[in-house]
This record gives sequence, C-alpha cells and structure tokens, in this order.
Amino acid sequence: MVSRKEAAAAFTAAAKALDVRGKELGDLCFALSKLLGEELEVFPIDGDNEAIVEFMRSVKASAAGLGMGSAAGAVVLERLEKLEETLGEKIREENLQLEETLGEKIREENLQLEEKLKLELGEKIREENLQLKLKLGEELGEIQEEIRDQSQFVRVLMQGDITATSSKDSTPYRENAFRYYGYSARPETVKCMVTGKDMPAASIKAGHIFRQGWNRGYLPLLGVTSVHDPRNIILVRTEVETAFDRFEVAIIPQNEGYQVSKNAGSGAGAGRVPDEIAPVRGKLACDLPCAVVGLGNILSPTIVE
Repeated sequence: MVSRKEAAAAFTAAAKALDVRGKELGDLCFALSKLLGEELEVFPIDGDNEAIVEFMRSVKASAAGLGMGSAAGAVVLERLEKLEETLGEKIREENLQLEETLGEKIREENLQLEEKLKLELGEKIREENLQLKLKLGEELGEIQEEIRDQSQFVRVLMQGDITATSSKDSTPYRENAFRYYGYSARPETVKCMVTGKDMPAASIKAGHIFRQGWNRGYLPLLGVTSVHDPRNIILVRTEVETAFDRFEVAIIPQNEGYQVSKNAGSGAGAGRVPDEIAPVRGKLACDLPCAVVGLGNILSPTIVE
C-alpha cells in the first residue's frame, strides 16, 4: 500500500507538471490529506501525471457527491455493503435468539395453561361425580325404602305373615281415642264401631286405619300428621281388628251413607256378612262416613251377632 507521504509527493509532481493551480490545487491537496486506507491501496503511484491528477479529482468528486463511477465511490459502496451484510447477519442472529426465547416462553405458558386446565377440569369432574353419587345414593335410598315397604305388603298378602295387634288400657293413643269419641280415658264398656255392639272395654281394640308400618309420608293425604291421631283410630272388637289386620275387611270413606259388600264364598264365614251393620260415623280421617266392606271369606259367626 502506498504511504500518504509517497502519494503526496507523486501528486505534487504531477500537479506541477500539468500546471494545476489556485483553488483546484487547494481542493485536491485537501482531498489528498483525507485519503482513506482503501484509497491509498488503489493510488496510481506508477501511473503518469494525468492518471495521478485524474485520480485525485475523482476522489475530490466522491467526497463532494460520492461519484459512483469513481474508485473512491466504489470503495464506499463496498464498505456499505459489508456493513449491511454485517448488520443483516446480526439482525438474523438476534431474530433467531428472539424466536427461540419467545418459543420457549410460549411453550412454558402453554404447559402451565394445560396443567391449569387439567386441574380445573379434574376438580370439576370430581365435583360432578360427587354430586351424582349423592343424588344416586338418595334415589337408591328411596328405592330401597319403597322396596322394603312393598316387600312387607307382599309378604302380608302372599304368605299370610300377619300378627294381630294388641292394645292395653294404659296405651296413650287408646285413651286419647276413647276421650275423642266421647268416653272417659278408661270406660267400662265401649260400642264396637263396626258391629254396633256394646262390649267390655277390655274386648275393644284401638285399631289403626292407616297402618303403623306403612310409609307415613302419605299421612297428610288423609288430613292427619300422626298415625296415632284419634281420627285414624277405629274402636272395634278384637275379632274385627284381627280380620282388619288380615286385610279381610276394609274401611272405605263414603260421601253419603255406607254399603257393605256381601260375598257368598265358601268356608266358615260364607254368606255371614249382614246386609247392614252400624256405620262408622263422623270423626274418622277426612271427616267422612265410612263403609266396612267384607273381602272374601272373612267374617266368622263370632264377629257379627
């Protein structure tokens, strides 16, 4: 590479030979003092005077307007291209790093969101399963209760699994029923509400029309809230209560009067149900008169005298 001193000596000699003077000489000398390393590399040190002066003129033109056709302009363009290439590579590297960073960040956030959704969904499923189990448990309990009620009823009907009830003079609901129907708590005689016969109180049972073993949720339909409500109690002879417990007679509310079903049937009680027996009046559940209906071969001669 030509040194700045060598370039200055060569230019001075060439300018003197070509009679370069005045302002132009000053401008060219100033441009010579600002020559870049790349420009010194291409300085025509071995050229003739015209080549040296023309080179300096092109350098001056490049400095003034970046003459693209000059050697100095080519050098500047080359440097710009290198700078652009360097910047482009740097930008690409930074973009790649940014993409990697953002990609990793997005993956982490997606994983966190996925875990959160899994937890929320799992909790939701557990809650719904628990609610479903509770609901099914309640329904199963109701079904089991209904099955128990029906199985008891079927056992009574199909197997005759019947135990006659008994009442003692000290039973509170029995005494309440006596008072409700106009007797003292412990009367000596009581009229059977089915046969109409006055009987010793010890022979009278306080029978439940709506049975104690039935589902009491249906009690309000009869207008009572307790199975021991006096309106659910009927005072009858022991034989009548036993027949009632065996579903051999039925107490049926009537809007007007009453009727008794007759059944000729066969057996001990065949044809023994009378055309008329005393009505159960007034104060039973729903405050309706009731009829006593015989169901099959039920009433033995000892019941109706």
